[in-house]
Amino acid sequence: MEWEEIRYKIYPWVKSTRVGSYIEYSQSEMDLPAFRCMGDLVIMFVIDRNDWFEGVQRSMLPHGMDDYELLSIASENLARDVRFQLLDLDWGAYGIYAGGNHEAGAICFPLLWKGCADTIGEDLVFAVPAKDIVMITGVSNTGIIEQMIVRAHKIFFEGERPLTDKLFLYSRQTGDFMVYE
Repeated sequence: MEWEEIRYKIYPWVKSTRVGSYIEYSQSEMDLPAFRCMGDLVIMFVIDRNDWFEGVQRSMLPHGMDDYELLSIASENLARDVRFQLLDLDWGAYGIYAGGNHEAGAICFPLLWKGCADTIGEDLVFAVPAKDIVMITGVSNTGIIEQMIVRAHKIFFEGERPLTDKLFLYSRQTGDFMVYE
């Protein structure tokens, strides 16, 4: 397939090194562009084929394109085509909604996290236990964080599209992401 036919249909796709076959695919003859994001999360790339998503292989890319250039293109496409909404969850945390397939892709947008941190007024603790679930709270909300740990663990081990049971921290001051401990 020609690059110009797919370039506007490529999106970042968050996967886990703990779930599925990311390592098998990235080291196989398919040679999927990917890089570690935070903790056990990895950003790969997919082409939206309307009814399904196809992994982007290096052989589909223009000669010399690196993973960061591909991330830039994929993130622009995601920002153009997907609306991210911050929602109040019924148990005191916030959630990000993006249509059901791209919620985890929110980790590709530092400005989104800055906006959430500014809205909440402090550093953020968040979980991405599944591709379609992102839970967020302020770092001072210890009771909500305890609930988030339980919920993330349950979703990760019992859910249909698991990613990670780890929690992460977003620093409002530096804009950095790190594993929350």
